[in-house]
Amino acid sequence: RNNNHLQEPNYTPFGMLGDLYNMVDPWNPDNQVEALLEGRATLPASRAHDVEVRQWVRNLQRKDMEVIDLSVSSSDFQQYFARRKENTQSSPSGRHYGHYKTIAKMESDVVRNTILQIAATAVAVKQPLDRWL
Repeated sequence: RNNNHLQEPNYTPFGMLGDLYNMVDPWNPDNQVEALLEGRATLPASRAHDVEVRQWVRNLQRKDMEVIDLSVSSSDFQQYFARRKENTQSSPSGRHYGHYKTIAKMESDVVRNTILQIAATAVAVKQPLDRWL
């Protein structure tokens, strides 16, 4: 059930199987990501009068140009996972938080910092690790 549920966004207009995907496709050199964020994107004629899509596009516009700090400290990691249930699944892969909770409790922060560096790299290159999918 979860796997099917997680695939539903692919069938929306901007999803991988949607008719507007080319506007947001990161591999498409002519994508309109920046234009969408800046409010200057032009929808194709087939969607120009689609109220729902136009509202969605309006909501995609940046409200603030301030850069958001995405860094997570070792202390943030510990605080977050200390409050989570061990059997909570962290991704469609079915992995659970148990190993993260253990790492959060470790005295040494070497493993935590390694995980945080890997996560920061994945965010910076805009590519999640396969195991997170």
